[in-house]
Amino acid sequence: MLSRSGSRSCPRLGLHDACFLLTLLTPAVALLGCSEDNPLGRRALHGVVSYQGQPVDYGAIQFMPDDLQHGVSSGGMIEDGKYQLKLSQGRPAGSYQVMISSPDRGK
Repeated sequence: MLSRSGSRSCPRLGLHDACFLLTLLTPAVALLGCSEDNPLGRRALHGVVSYQGQPVDYGAIQFMPDDLQHGVSSGGMIEDGKYQLKLSQGRPAGSYQVMISSPDRGK
């Protein structure tokens, strides 16, 4: 639509048009609202654990934040020299001390 000055003007939306747009936008907003909450900023994590050049076949890995007042501890199991922490178990970015424990199965 052109105005008298020759420039385009925005058409006015009627009530029906506004309801139609709202109907289209509501599911999109609802989908955005359904994302998983992650208020701590956790991140998934995976890695390899070895001792004296050999993979640690079984054990546990624990991450403890250097700043206990503002950090989150997390950990998981080590199997066949590997560990994997899902997002829900992961840790936020920061400095951590790592503790690994593994039974000596050779004895």
